[in-house]
Amino acid sequence: MAPGAEKEEDAAAEEGAVVPCDVCPAESRVAAARSCLVCLASFCEAHLEPHRRAAAFRSHRLVAPLRRLEEGLCPRHLQPLDGFCRAEQACVCARCRAHDHRGHEVVPLEREREHKEAQQAKFLSDAENELEELAVTIAQAKKMVELIKGAAMKEREKVEKLFAEASEVLATFQKEVTSFMEEGERSMLGEAEADLRWKEERRAKLLQCKQNLENVPSTDTIYFLQEFQALKVAMEENLSPALSFPNELNFTKCAEAVSAVKDVLSAACKNQWDHLQGKGIDEQSYQEIEEVLAVSRVPEKLNSPACQESRDYFLKFAFIIDLDSDTADKFIHLFGTKGAKRVLCPIPYPESPTRFINCEQVLGLNLMNRGNYYWEVELIDGWVSIGVIAEDFDPRESYTRGRLGRNEKSCCLQWNGQNYVVWFGGFESVIQQPFFQTIGVFLEYSEKALTFYGVKDSKMTCLQQLKVSPFAKGIFDPFQNKINHQFASLFLCKLKPAFFLESVDAHLQIGPLKKDCVSVPKRSVLMTYDHVEITFSDIEPMPDAFKGTKKGSVFLTPYRVIFVSKGKDAMQSFVMPFYLLKDCEIKQPVFGANYIKGTVKAEAGGGWEGSATFKMTFSAGGAIEFGQRMLQVASQVSRGEIPNGAYGYSCMPNGSYAFAPAAANGAYPYPPPPPEFYPSPPVVDGDMGYMQFPPPPYPGPMEPPVSGPDLPTTPAAEAKAAEATASAYYSPVNPHNVCMPPDQPPPPPYFPPEDKKKQ
Repeated sequence: MAPGAEKEEDAAAEEGAVVPCDVCPAESRVAAARSCLVCLASFCEAHLEPHRRAAAFRSHRLVAPLRRLEEGLCPRHLQPLDGFCRAEQACVCARCRAHDHRGHEVVPLEREREHKEAQQAKFLSDAENELEELAVTIAQAKKMVELIKGAAMKEREKVEKLFAEASEVLATFQKEVTSFMEEGERSMLGEAEADLRWKEERRAKLLQCKQNLENVPSTDTIYFLQEFQALKVAMEENLSPALSFPNELNFTKCAEAVSAVKDVLSAACKNQWDHLQGKGIDEQSYQEIEEVLAVSRVPEKLNSPACQESRDYFLKFAFIIDLDSDTADKFIHLFGTKGAKRVLCPIPYPESPTRFINCEQVLGLNLMNRGNYYWEVELIDGWVSIGVIAEDFDPRESYTRGRLGRNEKSCCLQWNGQNYVVWFGGFESVIQQPFFQTIGVFLEYSEKALTFYGVKDSKMTCLQQLKVSPFAKGIFDPFQNKINHQFASLFLCKLKPAFFLESVDAHLQIGPLKKDCVSVPKRSVLMTYDHVEITFSDIEPMPDAFKGTKKGSVFLTPYRVIFVSKGKDAMQSFVMPFYLLKDCEIKQPVFGANYIKGTVKAEAGGGWEGSATFKMTFSAGGAIEFGQRMLQVASQVSRGEIPNGAYGYSCMPNGSYAFAPAAANGAYPYPPPPPEFYPSPPVVDGDMGYMQFPPPPYPGPMEPPVSGPDLPTTPAAEAKAAEATASAYYSPVNPHNVCMPPDQPPPPPYFPPEDKKKQ
């Protein structure tokens, strides 16, 4: 066969051409008529004549033209395959039929082909159905592969992040331990070296005095007495206090602490690795275990009727909370009695035995010891923890044990910027829920249960319920185990609402549950009006909370005006102490409702700066009554007038009258006055309300310096000083400042015009 002839045959076969004769010359090959399975060649009509005439070729088997005759040979005996064994379902040659397939049913190939062709339609249909099923299952398998890859990638990212955080924790711990060792070494080494230097100097001095005394000539009596006295004085000098080093240096315990951490880490790693490998787990499927675990973690509250109720159901147990400024840590800034924010600069709060000193926490004034209680807290920013704490908890506890949920006398729900975590007794449980701006807390004291809810659009989502409950079969939860053993003992004490502002920017606001929730005791409210609108102007730049018209209620107290917004306005409340108000007027326009207009200055730490012009419109009437009462109260407070029976202000024992101290961001630093008014000035040792004990004797005016042309004359200055002597007072909390009431005339009397429109 000429080179390239085989390739030509293959190409011809692919194009549907006939099989060429193997004997014809390459340049004039014709189509083969038959193929011989013995000769393994194809022949045209002319070259096929020997097979038809010669007796030697009569035993050769001629078939239709085949391209690959070698496939028709038995690979074992190299003889033509001329039969089909139905027992083995294979093509066989004569030798195979005589030896290996003796006794089997062997039929000619053409007969078996006819039999198979009769079944071809059914097999093709079955193959088509299976192909369609495979296409579906392949698509599902591809989707599963993608899901597995995606889940593995996400899990890998989480694991890498957690390992990085764990490494950071260990690095921080290493840094702290190293710093502790260095600080301990530096501190104790400094004391030891100082003591060593003092002893060496004393030894050198004594040695010098001793040598001087020994070298005094026997004839020099004066010099002898001087040196003797010098030695005596040196020996009588005060000795340095002996250093009392502990039996074991404090920094030598670092290795023990690190070893303990290493042991705990190793044990935890082994435990979690065994858990990952499935050691100690019954022959349940992972899906069954996950379902049981989910059931064990779902609070019973989800299936109770109360959880199916809307927010209105829980408002029946509404509990009004006021923050206690005597418990606030120095790094917590209070906004009235409802807001708290952690700050960088410490606030000089007065000393209090109930104040936290190691943890940035604050408690509510209210006690809970029976029944049901519900309150809401808005998470404005940062890491915030919300919970309850026992009344007898020691606020001086260390940071490790003093935080909410890190002891057996408190529990909390923490938002750490990524997810919610419930804490009790130092154990934690992570909650896989989205972020909620408002958190509802429902305390069932008699049931010994505490439930945290996510509140959104009056819908309640149960985040976690803390309550003693049995474990699901085959499941052990360390957190629930802690709850089962020690949570009930928390309810043996009176409880208080507690808040922990963990991050520097943490900020929370106790949400008003009803429209009449005011940040002051109700007995201090002198007057209140609903349907009031307030707007602000003349403030640059204007904060977002000051923009637009605010609708709500206004309250008048003895020392300030409080506006509480209605709905979800950015400005939930606005407090205006009298000492920050000026130019207040009552306006009666011809068209429209009456309103009160004035200017209010920003209070230090109040969340805004400068001053603003406000306009309070009383849509349902009451502007004149409220304005007159406000001006009268403010005037009496500013001048420190004698109580007139309408307002109970106490006089000082030295004849002067104290006006209320400035409100510290809405919270008063002194006890509130009694609900009833004083009929007469109280005695010195009685309940004096907003009153301080008399100041020490005032030294009186000193000799004035040389007066300038624009300064008052000496008699005028002395008269002013004499007036200050008689009327000034000072606060023991800040004795450097002397407070004097400003000299303001009383407000002008009000006479409504005859043609004034009716309210």
